Amino acid sequence: MSSSTDEKPKKSSGKKTATKQPHEKEQDTGKNLRIISRPITVSELLPEKIMNVESESDEHLVDEAFSKIGEIFTKHFGSALEEVGVYLFEKFYENNVEDAQKQKPTKALEWKSLIRKITEFDDRAPSQSWFYDAVSIAADKLQFQKLNYELYNDAKITPSHKVHIARIKKIEDKKAAIQKTIDENLSVRALKKLLESGKNKMDLLQSTEPSNLITMQPSEIKSFLPRIDKKITSLEREKKAIEDKISQYEQSKRTVEETIQKKLEASKEK
Repeated sequence: MSSSTDEKPKKSSGKKTATKQPHEKEQDTGKNLRIISRPITVSELLPEKIMNVESESDEHLVDEAFSKIGEIFTKHFGSALEEVGVYLFEKFYENNVEDAQKQKPTKALEWKSLIRKITEFDDRAPSQSWFYDAVSIAADKLQFQKLNYELYNDAKITPSHKVHIARIKKIEDKKAAIQKTIDENLSVRALKKLLESGKNKMDLLQSTEPSNLITMQPSEIKSFLPRIDKKITSLEREKKAIEDKISQYEQSKRTVEETIQKKLEASKEK
């Protein structure tokens, strides 16, 4: 019986384990995003072929965001909109709600490069508006968290509902749309139709109810004062116009009554 020392060492196959190059990692991320629909050559995947990034932009941030978005899509495509939005809102907008509403990222060059990098992989990539919607939803989420407005997290408010709610400008109108969606169990299509009709808006009286005011910042509450004054002035004009119209109808009524009386008297004389 031969000892273990007599065993011949195994010959190396001479093959080395290939280390993935940066462009190959980007290709994997593209697959995770499910946006590659045709064979891509190595030359196409080289960073300089994928995009011409402005020299001032942060390449590391762009690559990091590109990979992160791919991971999110891979894990759970259904909720990707919200998770991608939270990530981009923090990284590219620094959680600034006003910038998100204006669609003006703090890191504008990097944002532009990232969108270009994603969309150039395949024409089936999410559109730029998809990413803006994702950020807008994240901005809404932050606003409602600060206001302790729990209805935004109701199960009836799906990510698709939130896309349409995010496009509403005023916070009180967003609340009105959320409340109506929950109360009437509105589908996404029904909510969209409601918003297009303009009937979702919370009127001024509803907006200034104590239950709504308590969730607002002082500056937001103060902004109601000129609107209330304007509404009062408008109603006073309407009141004056209505009073004038009432006077006209009262005069018309008297004229009719007098005419009837005269005709009756004339008939008796005959």
